[in-house]
Amino acid sequence: MQDVKGSSKSFPKHEVKHVSDHKSAAGLVKFSPDGKYFATGSADTSIKFFEVAKIKQTMVGDSKDGPARPVIRTFYDHTQAINGLDFHPESPILISAAKDNTIKFFDFSKTNARKAFRVIQDTHNVRSVCFHPCGDYLLAGTDHPVAHLYDINTFTCYLSANAQDSSSPINQVRYSCTGSLYVTASKDGSLHIWDGVSAECVRPITGAHGSAEATSAIFTKDERY
Repeated sequence: MQDVKGSSKSFPKHEVKHVSDHKSAAGLVKFSPDGKYFATGSADTSIKFFEVAKIKQTMVGDSKDGPARPVIRTFYDHTQAINGLDFHPESPILISAAKDNTIKFFDFSKTNARKAFRVIQDTHNVRSVCFHPCGDYLLAGTDHPVAHLYDINTFTCYLSANAQDSSSPINQVRYSCTGSLYVTASKDGSLHIWDGVSAECVRPITGAHGSAEATSAIFTKDERY
């Protein structure tokens, strides 16, 4: 690692304060919009729901009430590995995408809830999910080469009119901050930028990382990049 002057700098040291109880690899983490919570998804099919304040409490030692328990809930409702997570921009809702072809909705305001209260049954392995900033729609990237846009009130699914612009499974979908654009990162290494209203492809980028697949993508806040 080098600083701006070119001299070497050491990486900052980190100390592990908490290890979750997932029984398999946890390849996902997502923070809530207000930063108070985060969730982790695992190949063991479970979702662990954490409270950030309790993570901080573990750093200062146990309280008079005993040791802090950062995992405040575990959701069990998928039958295969969790691939994607996202929080609703306004409501206390967490969605998950899984290899079992489903997207599930969890209400984390209900302390006893462990199962989904709504389920979208897709036709393919769901690799990624992302809420539109307005919260009324969500995008799903699946083994199908075209992103699926769902109305979360009716569960109606919409596909792009120029679907021929994409031909490979989608690893990740992401909206821009305003929702005017969205991007898909595909297994064949391509990125596609789409109009968030018309779902027309406005810019294809082939071989974004040479011959490697495109595993993720995100917009800058000003949507210029």
